[in-house]
Amino acid sequence: MLQRKLRYASSLSGVLLRPFACIRPIQTLAADLLAHREMIGYCNFSNITFRRKTSPKTIKSPTTTLLPHLSQRERDELAYPPDALPGGRNVDTPYGAIKVYEWGPEEGKKVLLIHGLTTSSIAVGAMASELDLWGHGYTDSCADLDHDIRLYTSQILLAVSSSSLSWTGCTGFGLVGCSLGGAIAGAFAGYFPHMVNSLALLVPAGLIRQGRLATHIRLLQLGNLLIPSSILEKLVMKRLTQPLFESRKDNTPPVGGDFEEDPCNQKEVQASLRCPHVTVSETMRWTMQNHKGFYSSFMSTAKHMHGTGQLERWKLLRDRPDKTLIIAASHDPIIVAGELHEDATKALGDKLDWKILEGDHSITITRPKEIVEAICHSWRLEDMTYKADSGIDEGSA
Repeated sequence: MLQRKLRYASSLSGVLLRPFACIRPIQTLAADLLAHREMIGYCNFSNITFRRKTSPKTIKSPTTTLLPHLSQRERDELAYPPDALPGGRNVDTPYGAIKVYEWGPEEGKKVLLIHGLTTSSIAVGAMASELDLWGHGYTDSCADLDHDIRLYTSQILLAVSSSSLSWTGCTGFGLVGCSLGGAIAGAFAGYFPHMVNSLALLVPAGLIRQGRLATHIRLLQLGNLLIPSSILEKLVMKRLTQPLFESRKDNTPPVGGDFEEDPCNQKEVQASLRCPHVTVSETMRWTMQNHKGFYSSFMSTAKHMHGTGQLERWKLLRDRPDKTLIIAASHDPIIVAGELHEDATKALGDKLDWKILEGDHSITITRPKEIVEAICHSWRLEDMTYKADSGIDEGSA
C-alpha cells in the first residue's frame, strides 16, 4: 500500500510540475522526481530557469577599471584626474576602497568635508580635506548594502582612522557637509558630539519639506515598479546630466538671518590648482560615464538616505557646546532658505548660526571663498586664510 502511495504522488507531481515549472522550482517534488528518469528533464529545466547570477558585493571604481589602462599623460587629461586634489590615498576596507584626500599642516585644525549626492570631492575641493563617498569619484560602490546613515557613518570613521594623525582624540575635528553631505554630517555630529568640535552645514538636506521631494520620490518608485532596470538606468543617468531643479525666478527676498546682497558672477571657480582644466560639471559627467557603481549608489542613497524628516535627529545638535553654522542660498529651489531657517530654528534654537549667500544650490562651486570666510568667522579661526585648492589654510600669524 505504501508503495502505491509513493507512485501516485510521483505521478501527480509529474502532472503538476509541467504547468508550474516556469514559475518556480518545487524543491520538495524535485527530491521525489530524481528517482524517475522521465522527470529529470523537468527538474533540470526548473533549476536552470531560476538560477540567478550572483551580484557582486562591491563594484570597483575607475581606480581599478580604468586607470591601469591609461598612460600618465592620459590620466592627467581626465576630467577628474586622480591627483586633482593633494594628499590622495586609497584606503582598502571590508566595504571596498575609499579615496581620501588629506593635506595641510599636521599641527593645524583638522576639517573633514562631505560632498553631495551627485558630485564628488572635486565639487568642494576649494575648501577642506575630504573623501569621495561610496560610488563617487574613485571610491568603490557597496552594491549589496543600503546606502543609509549607518553605511556613511562607517565610511567617515574608516576615513579618519586611516590617517597617520589622530582625528578622534580629545580635540576632535571640524565637519562640513554640503547638500546630502549636510544630512550625513548633521546625523554624525548628533551621534558623536564629542568627536565633532565644529560643524558647518552648507545648503543641507535633512530638513527638506516632504512636498518638495514628493514628485521625484513617486517617479522613482513608479520607475522601479514599471520600467525595466536597464531602461530606468539610462533614463536616470540622462536626467542627471541636466540640472535637477531650476533656480527660483521670483525676486522675493528669503527670510531668516542677514541676507548678503552681493551681485556675484555665478561662474564655476577653479577647483584645482594642479589641474586648471578641471570643472565640477565635467567631473560629474565623467563619473557617471566611467564609474560602473555610480548608478547603484545613487539609487540606493536616494532611497535610504532621507533628505527629509530629520528634525528630531537635529535637535541633538543643541547639546553641542558650540553653535552649528548653516549657510543657505538665496535662490535654492529645493532647500528653500525661509523654510530651512524656520525648521532649523525649531531644531537648534539659540545654537543656530545662520547665513545666506546670493546664489542657487551650487554656491559651494560658485562661492567657496565666501563660504570659507563664513566658516572661519563662525569657528573663530581668525588666523586662517582662504587659498584655492588648499581651502582653510593656516596663516602665518
